Amino acid sequence: MNIVKRIARFKNLTTIGSLFDSLSIYKRTLPYYQPFLPKILICSILIIFSVGLNILRPWPVKWLIDDVLLKAMDPRFSLSLSARYITVMTLVGCCSLFIIYLIHSGLTLIINSLLYKIGLSALLKLRTDTFSFLQHLPLRFHESTKSGDMIYRIAYDTQSIMTFFIRGLSTLLSSLLLLAGTLIVMLKLNFYLATIALGISPLLWLIINVNTSKIRHKSTQVQEQESQLLSETSERISAIRLIHAYSQEDKAIASFKKAAWNSLNANYDYLLTTNRCSLLVTLVTALGTALILFIGTKEVLKGSLSIGQLWIFLSYLASLYQPMEQLSYTSWTLESTASSLKRIFELFDIPNELPDPPKPIELKQIQGKIEFRNVSFRYSPEKVVLKNLSFVINPGEHVAIVGPTGSGKTTILSLICRFYDPDEGEILIDGIDIRQMKKKSLRQNISLVLQDTMLFNTTVEENISFGKEQANSNQVIEAARQASVESFIAKLPKGYHTVVGEKGALLSGGQRQKIGLARAFLRNTSILLLDEPTSSLDLKTEQQIMSSLQLLMENKTTLFVTHRLHAIQNWQRIIVLVDGQICEEGNSQELLNKKGVFYRMWTAGNFSSPITAENYVSTTQPSLDSD
Repeated sequence: MNIVKRIARFKNLTTIGSLFDSLSIYKRTLPYYQPFLPKILICSILIIFSVGLNILRPWPVKWLIDDVLLKAMDPRFSLSLSARYITVMTLVGCCSLFIIYLIHSGLTLIINSLLYKIGLSALLKLRTDTFSFLQHLPLRFHESTKSGDMIYRIAYDTQSIMTFFIRGLSTLLSSLLLLAGTLIVMLKLNFYLATIALGISPLLWLIINVNTSKIRHKSTQVQEQESQLLSETSERISAIRLIHAYSQEDKAIASFKKAAWNSLNANYDYLLTTNRCSLLVTLVTALGTALILFIGTKEVLKGSLSIGQLWIFLSYLASLYQPMEQLSYTSWTLESTASSLKRIFELFDIPNELPDPPKPIELKQIQGKIEFRNVSFRYSPEKVVLKNLSFVINPGEHVAIVGPTGSGKTTILSLICRFYDPDEGEILIDGIDIRQMKKKSLRQNISLVLQDTMLFNTTVEENISFGKEQANSNQVIEAARQASVESFIAKLPKGYHTVVGEKGALLSGGQRQKIGLARAFLRNTSILLLDEPTSSLDLKTEQQIMSSLQLLMENKTTLFVTHRLHAIQNWQRIIVLVDGQICEEGNSQELLNKKGVFYRMWTAGNFSSPITAENYVSTTQPSLDSD
């Protein structure tokens, strides 16, 4: 199955519940907690002690009622009990209750601290794994997937692994222990009342089972709509300049409002469903409590049950129903977390269409010979880009690639970097098929300068050294000098330590492009790929960039994709590409003399002399679109 079909399948997975069973999702989650097993064991032991203290809590009150208060009020015992004795006993009971609560609270604090530390550590690992996996997926996946959806999965869906542990497994353990302990004590206290109390259990489990699938479905809808809202927000904010330029603020607001409204409806439906289910659970447990109170009161009046025993039984009844309620909420929480975790593990199930071979070739230093042998490529079955393309570029040779928009020029550069694999044919570097090479070592021998240089929201120095992390400050400064960028850097508030803003927003287009060239100088690889590096620049800045490029291209195999034909008029080899095939090849004068495609592109660019490139003197920018 090709990547296009797999991506389509990926997008539809969230609507097919049968693909992921909850248990299989939980099973895939558990390895993230395996490194913390000793701490989890300690937490489990502390939870057992905490549950034991929870079961002990009603007993000091029961003792005060039956053995102190009732005896003090009974004429048969009141004469033998002094006021001081009653006061001391009352103080002992109250202190016992306080100590139990104090120790229980301390244990709860320690347990929660450990649980959150373990959960946050697992969250960090899952987030890192998710981000790392996305980094290694092919460009075809990223081009067909909304970035906002990926951000939501990394930032929010991953949090479910912590919820799964803290509100899932730990709550499940403590609730089951409390339920079992309480039930044992209640059966020993009064088997009849304990049996009646358990009578509502089938009704509780029925409510849980009926509503589990509903909550899972509603939770999935919330995540999808929240993801859509994040994508919408990210897209509109990133296009704010365009929105202002075309006065489309109202349209942007309406589009955002629609996404926000869908998110609101999804959240409302989810909360309404969970609250409705919670109300049913509360009513059922209230019914059980009222029934026990009624029967217990009658038992006290008959003398078969003391007031203290009724008190302790009612206290345990709360301890019995509380874990039952908690287990129902935990069940719904686990369904919600399963829905989120499924969206994460779906990513992990997407295969890498560009894997390294079992025994990849590690490139150290290459000469830079590039060869295409009968290469054909399509982005989709109906979109053929390259057709049986063959050419050889020798080490150190400079070759320009021109052609109409959509002819496949940029695709050639992408294939050399192995962003994609050809459908047919081979691409060789120094006689070796690049599919036999380790992708990282291949790309470490290539420098790529794009039409729009991407800068990160960090310092100038860190942006220049992006492609060569081990570079020192002196190497960065030398690269900036070679790229003719040091003069404007010196004028920045903090020089090389100036933060350039998100996507380099604080710099001009020409300044960003020069930093891109400085990266390439610092990288200093044998192969240089230039993809329209001057297309969006004014003539003066373009001349400065071309001057730096001449220095950068020395002794490097260079491919220059461009529409700016005057920039390559002196190049000795120009390949003209039309519909994914080479239709012409030669230097500019030879191609002009043929009066073919290159000639028509030249004249369409409004150059002053369509016949001879040597006579071209113009200050007019050609207005051709980039590929």
